[in-house]
Amino acid sequence: MKILASGMVRYTAGKRKNVIVIFAFQKESEALITDYIKHFEYGRSKDQQEATKKREEIATGLAVFVVEITTDDQKKYASERIVTWVGDINSLIKESSVLAAKRSALPNR
Repeated sequence: MKILASGMVRYTAGKRKNVIVIFAFQKESEALITDYIKHFEYGRSKDQQEATKKREEIATGLAVFVVEITTDDQKKYASERIVTWVGDINSLIKESSVLAAKRSALPNR
């Protein structure tokens, strides 16, 4: 069985070769992805949602506290470091894109 880009499935069974059967894969897939995205961050249960909100409140409080106690020199240093990290990440993204392009250009093995 092979899933085609069109959302169809091609399979070989018994004497019938290459029969194409259309399934509602696209709508089912979209529904699953939408559900996953909807519940990814906060979870499904009330307990999960409350725990996530509490964790966000604690993280926000910690961030505010850190900002309040750091000196201007420390803030400047941290900002410079973050700029460096963003540059590093962007370089890695470019490198991986080039590598992916090279790999996709290779003939199938």
